[in-house]
Amino acid sequence: MAKKNITTKDSVTPKTDMNASSSNTKSGFNNWIVYLCFALVIAFMYGKTLNYGFVLDDDLFIKNNPVMQDGLAAIPETFKHGSQEHFKGSNFQMYRPVVISAFLWQYQLFELDTKGYHMISLLLYFLIAVVLFKLLEKFLPSWNRVYLALIAILFLVHPVHSEVVANIKSQDELLASLFSLSALLLAYKHHETNKLQWFILACVSFFLALFSKESVVAFVAVFFVMYWLIIKMNLLQALRRTIPFIALGMLYILVRYAVLKEVAQGFETSAMENVLYAAKGFGEQLATRLTILLTYFRLMLYPVSLTWDYSYSQIPVTNLTSFTPYLSLLCILVCIGSFFFFWRKQPVISFGIALFAICLAPVSNIFFLNGTTLAERFLFLPSFGFILALVAIIFWIGNWNISPKINLIATSGLAIVIVVFTFMTSKVSATWVDNFTLFETAAQHAPNSTRVNAGYATELMNKAQATSNKAEQDSLVSASIGYFEKSLKLFPDNYQAAFKLGMIRSMQGDLEKAKSLYKQSIASHPDNVMALNNLGSLYAKSNLPDSAIFYFKKSLQLQENNELTLKNMVIAYSAKSQPEEVIRFASLYQRYGFNDPVVSNLMMQAQGKLK
Repeated sequence: MAKKNITTKDSVTPKTDMNASSSNTKSGFNNWIVYLCFALVIAFMYGKTLNYGFVLDDDLFIKNNPVMQDGLAAIPETFKHGSQEHFKGSNFQMYRPVVISAFLWQYQLFELDTKGYHMISLLLYFLIAVVLFKLLEKFLPSWNRVYLALIAILFLVHPVHSEVVANIKSQDELLASLFSLSALLLAYKHHETNKLQWFILACVSFFLALFSKESVVAFVAVFFVMYWLIIKMNLLQALRRTIPFIALGMLYILVRYAVLKEVAQGFETSAMENVLYAAKGFGEQLATRLTILLTYFRLMLYPVSLTWDYSYSQIPVTNLTSFTPYLSLLCILVCIGSFFFFWRKQPVISFGIALFAICLAPVSNIFFLNGTTLAERFLFLPSFGFILALVAIIFWIGNWNISPKINLIATSGLAIVIVVFTFMTSKVSATWVDNFTLFETAAQHAPNSTRVNAGYATELMNKAQATSNKAEQDSLVSASIGYFEKSLKLFPDNYQAAFKLGMIRSMQGDLEKAKSLYKQSIASHPDNVMALNNLGSLYAKSNLPDSAIFYFKKSLQLQENNELTLKNMVIAYSAKSQPEEVIRFASLYQRYGFNDPVVSNLMMQAQGKLK
């Protein structure tokens, strides 16, 4: 299927003296130079991540994941259970057994040494670059490898990828992307050679991609588009070639359903996680969805002020009187128009547009709501399509014979963007060194996010508890209070912010403010066991044992084996001089395997009163 190496008015091949006609561009030596460039670029931008720790959800998936203790023997079990069953606070049960299996292998090798995990992330990123480059060689055989390498490097240096590469948990994105793109490359090789081995490997690779992340199901459509636009099959032929991958996608859905059908998956997503839950009516829903999509376009073209979180109300609810929905609609129309304009004359451009749209669709909130408003990691795989289409369009424009120097200008411009992005990415990746730095930066870049403000306030409190300097401690606590209050002002139903601020006010001795904040937390989240327990404790301190017991009972209704609440019940009934109840709850306390001298002494005193 190789194309003739000529340049025409409609050709997208850059018009320079570096066209891929010379034999030296076919040598493996040149490819190794390209791969060395990939490695050096990655090392410059992300080499420092080898010294970074666990941040954000890394604890959930690795550090505090009890599955890790089971060793490699647990790998088969990862296919039989949800990937977050140990985590009771999840609002969505993931099913990513390949990712958990990969973490099990890494845990066996590195335990809690994060250097090893980050090394694996960098290796996966490098392999993705190699696969992308090989795909570009297939899709653009008449292009010189220099230009293909520049496209791959532009993908590598894009700042929006910082979260995926620097955050260990985001190996799910890396694995899903690597296996998806590898499956695409192997499917192309199967078409070229008609050898069964390539087809089998393509299916295995896509199977691994599916079991790495749910959204990969949509990638089935990318196979169809490749067969249709790049390989030039007709629609029916392309569909037939895609059927095996459709079958694998359906198999994954069936397996996922069978594994998780007994698992409670009630969505607890609120406007705090996804602003669309606060949008009212068709107009606000449509306008806000389009505004979110416009942000994705902006991040691809102008990746500044990056942050790990875009929750309420960093992207606000918008209505149709705003300008942004119409600008977003214009971007959509340009993409659709470009797809149909180029699909015959420059199909690789249409392929890039389709890949961007297909991979972004499941997570964009356009067709259905997901668990978050927007995330930069969602652009990881779609960005390849965006970059491919944009660069190809630029060089296509350059071949209009407007100026003999146009390709030189385009190439120089691309090189400048790569250099700028390289330094930007190096700076952004540095914010992932630890939670405090990450949240501090996010508080600057996403000042209207309730979760960012609450998260930074929490980090300030942690830092305050770690210092013995009284002046520094007071300053940190004061700053923490300010960010918690800002978080609640942005979103009063942020129950975690209300709960944590209540703890601070309680430690400061302001019991009435603390009670009010705990009640605010409970009103937003009635299942907040610790807020119920702490509120009961405040009433106990206020010599109101009946009110204390009321909230303790509510706490135990939600978690009957809560050690702290059971202990508090013993103390509260002792204050009320009800020895029978003291003995009852002290016995429950001990039955659950808890041991505390205070409970034991109160139980002995109660038994003595009954004699």
